[in-house]
Amino acid sequence: MSTRRSHVVFALVSLTACSGGDGPTDPPPGNGGAPTIASVTVSPANVTIALGATQVFAAAIRDSNGSNVTSATVAWSSADDAVATVSSNGLATGVGEGTVAITATASGVSGSQNLTVEVFQCSTRETVQMDVGGSETYEATDCLLLPAGVAGDRYRVAVIRPTASETASNLTTLTLTATAIGSSSSALAPPSAPANAPAQVLPKIDGTIFVENYELRQQMQAVHIRQRLREQEMGFSQETLLLSRPMLAPGLRADPPATRNINNTLTCSGAKMPYTLVAFNDDLAIYREDASAALDLPSATIMLDYYSSYVRDMLAEYWGDIPDVDGNGRILVATADELPENSVAWVFSGDLQNATACPNGNQAEITFFQSAFFNQMANDTPNWAALGTVAHEAKHIIGYFNRAAGGQGDDPTWLDEGAATLSDEMAARTAWAATGGPAVNATITGADIANAVAANDFRIPKEVWGITDRISGIIIQLTAHPNSFTTNPTGSGSHNFYQGSWHLQRFLGDAYGNASGGEAGAFFKSFLASSATPGTGGLTALTGQTFEKLFLELVTAMSLDGTGATEPFRRFTTYDLVSATDIYAGPPILAPPGNYPWPVTTTSDESESAGFVTATYEGVMGPAGIRIHDFLSSGAGDGLQLVFDLVPPAKVVVTRLR
Repeated sequence: MSTRRSHVVFALVSLTACSGGDGPTDPPPGNGGAPTIASVTVSPANVTIALGATQVFAAAIRDSNGSNVTSATVAWSSADDAVATVSSNGLATGVGEGTVAITATASGVSGSQNLTVEVFQCSTRETVQMDVGGSETYEATDCLLLPAGVAGDRYRVAVIRPTASETASNLTTLTLTATAIGSSSSALAPPSAPANAPAQVLPKIDGTIFVENYELRQQMQAVHIRQRLREQEMGFSQETLLLSRPMLAPGLRADPPATRNINNTLTCSGAKMPYTLVAFNDDLAIYREDASAALDLPSATIMLDYYSSYVRDMLAEYWGDIPDVDGNGRILVATADELPENSVAWVFSGDLQNATACPNGNQAEITFFQSAFFNQMANDTPNWAALGTVAHEAKHIIGYFNRAAGGQGDDPTWLDEGAATLSDEMAARTAWAATGGPAVNATITGADIANAVAANDFRIPKEVWGITDRISGIIIQLTAHPNSFTTNPTGSGSHNFYQGSWHLQRFLGDAYGNASGGEAGAFFKSFLASSATPGTGGLTALTGQTFEKLFLELVTAMSLDGTGATEPFRRFTTYDLVSATDIYAGPPILAPPGNYPWPVTTTSDESESAGFVTATYEGVMGPAGIRIHDFLSSGAGDGLQLVFDLVPPAKVVVTRLR
């Protein structure tokens, strides 16, 4: 049925006769002698546009004297809104195949032009054919057709940039043009809850503290990159690396000195300041800066116990032995009121170098903590982040030593920090398992986390903290656009590559390290061995796959996780990420609409999928970035055509969820 809709623009109009030559012009009859609108001419003529495209029309109005009227009350209308709509300013949008008259009317006088709307179809188009749980990778230059099938068929389309680039400004804009083929483009898919919607678990957690911790890491990531570049420029080498001495048995280790001088400037030239011993055990010696840094003894005691109970043996299993360049058998933990560039924790690789390479270095295994950050463990509402941070920084000590000993260069910052973040998580998993939680190699669910919180008077236990901290991180990382697994893209706001890299390495440990079989430690230890190739080349040597292939496998695992469809051979085994990420009541950044992995087509918790309708989806992508789109078929027509426009390298991973 043809419909007609009009849009009216109101303006104050003053129509006057124009004078020509030397004599007056006689006013036309009627309307009190004033000129009237005589004609309306619409342009352009006979335009053809693609479905979903727009066209601006203009109206030229002349009065009864033949003069142009530059202001008038104009109404625009389409003869059939099922073919094209038109706005009050003459902007027509093609919504269905056919030809329609676009009309402009002023003071009862009308003019029209025909607009033809055609379905743009690729000259070559590949029809996606797969069973539920199937996955296929395509080039971003391919034109794809998702078949209509039956009502409820659901596809997930992930566009990725499989590059390990760390250049934050390496951005591109993705334009995904979806065109409904063989059906009305306004046909909507049937409403339905997403296939991977988990049952709601209570209680949900207030994640405010995790957002604050995340913001600290976001501030630190740029600092880490700059500092690591400075350290690499200092010329530290295999030849100047201090030797690691045989580790003495705990009973044979001498007590650490009550005072010592420590350089906390993260340079080889800074002055050493007096420090005083606060507490120690066989594994750590904790010092405070005498000049100003207050240190809370209960916090120090908590860290000593946590490290010796859960961190020490995990480090040996996952990353290898802690070096002992100073022969005391301990890592030094030194607090300060302020670290360079407002960092909260740090390891300086120069402290593992001899005096020739780093004249005023500490020549010890030492990690620095901002005192205010350290002391939060003993607060009435504790922030347990420092416990995971000591595992994080201890991994850096092992990694910096092993990479220098191997003489093959360093890991890129994103890979190094992701592995250290994994160390934080594994310390928490070890602690939780030892205190009655899921086994280290078990699949953690949202219910597991909720039950642990409920059993602790609805406060997050310190043993679970490193897990909930990681979960909050990937929520923010995947829902912040542009996102990346290797850098913090320009303009990405809340994004943080620590969590993206952890997400990737958690997948590698599960999919290639057989984490469910308890073998992931050997996998990561092999990667960090002094003889191993650093960087993505090391990942290839360990897995037999290129970085691009590993990234594609990660995206496939993300797409199918928790959907009920058959999951791929390479998949997450240590988390049910759909339920585990559905644990926060707020802030809003931790409780976004939809579910992991948060398609950009999500509009509410109940609807993650766009219909098989003509539409354009656009967004900026970073290097190693990902944008996921879900499409739900109504069963009508032939299907949905997809065309992708973005700068290479780019791939498209399509999975069928239902």
